[in-house]
Amino acid sequence: MPRVCQQEDLRTAQLADADIAPALQALQADQRPGEDKLKEMSLASRRLVQLWEQLVVRDGVLYRLFEDPGGGRKGYSWWFHACYGMRC
Repeated sequence: MPRVCQQEDLRTAQLADADIAPALQALQADQRPGEDKLKEMSLASRRLVQLWEQLVVRDGVLYRLFEDPGGGRKGYSWWFHACYGMRC
């Protein structure tokens, strides 16, 4: 039976990901990247920044807020680009 991913595993994987880390670090610093910084980022990182208002860092892990289209349920899903396929 696979183990449940630990927060630290997710954080480490996200920080090691060249696309996720810049957005995660910017969110932690509460400093949305400006145009000059965005030009230095990968396309995937820029897309994350476009979702700025939907992103949150909890316990060092990047999450995206999602909302049920019916207007009911809200929740968070962790950003898993780097974590996809992790054996947790």
